[in-house]
Amino acid sequence: MNVGLLFKCGVEVTNPRLVPGSDDGNPFLRKALAADVRIGEFDFLLVAVHMKSDRDSVSRATRDRQAAHIATFIAGEVADGERDVLVVGDYNMIPGDDASNFQELDPDGFLRFVSSEDLVGQSSHLTSSADCAGNLLDGFAIAEQHTGEYIEASLRIVPAHLERGASLCEFRTAVSDHLPLLARFRVVEDDDVAGPTDVAGVRIIALLPNPDGSDGGSEQVTLRNAGTAEVSLEGWRIADDDGNDVLLTGSIGAGATRLITLDHPAMLNNDGDAVRLESPALQVQDSVTYSGTAASGHTLQCGTDGVCQ
Repeated sequence: MNVGLLFKCGVEVTNPRLVPGSDDGNPFLRKALAADVRIGEFDFLLVAVHMKSDRDSVSRATRDRQAAHIATFIAGEVADGERDVLVVGDYNMIPGDDASNFQELDPDGFLRFVSSEDLVGQSSHLTSSADCAGNLLDGFAIAEQHTGEYIEASLRIVPAHLERGASLCEFRTAVSDHLPLLARFRVVEDDDVAGPTDVAGVRIIALLPNPDGSDGGSEQVTLRNAGTAEVSLEGWRIADDDGNDVLLTGSIGAGATRLITLDHPAMLNNDGDAVRLESPALQVQDSVTYSGTAASGHTLQCGTDGVCQ
């Protein structure tokens, strides 16, 4: 049985390796899979796990041994220099019920466990109950003192069953007994290095809300970086007050401008709108407005007062 990683283009995943002993010597169990990952400026050790299931004492003891091997591996990796760690996957460990498992996985208090149990009224692990709503045993772990890139309270359960138009029970039967979790991390800077990149100089300087021809996929936003360092735009977004947004990639050089063509069906209103540039932490980096009817093909220039005309 295997553990795998699924990742987007642009995410660097290198040096995949199995964690020794993490299958407890049982070929029917899964060894944890580790890899070195970089997303933008954020690099970390990723450990993906799928540990022994079941709630009996024998299974819990097996998880104890698996967890101890994973903890030994993480300690060795941290000693070699990488301090950012993310442990993800199916722990099969319930906070409060499996104290020994958590203790074995984190004997020195290096990790911090972020659990879906805080999401009251929701279910991530689907059970065989009548409505298939389950307990909230899912979560992940980060390095307590070192992974400051995690955006607090960003953990969410993704209702993947709705994407298929399925009930929880149908999803459990056809796909998985777990719903995916989503968490946000800052990727424009790495807290392993001294001093964050100055992003204050990045702002919106022009808009094309009403391009010639069809608006869909042709509207444009122009950014300028007035700072003295290149800024990664990975995870940044262009958003408006109607709840639309477009995720950005790449970077913008020091003193450079960058033209963004919005991959969105007619996001910018022709008769006025408010447009924001947001960081990966959803902090507003810049905000501009325009009013009146935008002439076809006319690019609006945005002043330092945030008004485009």
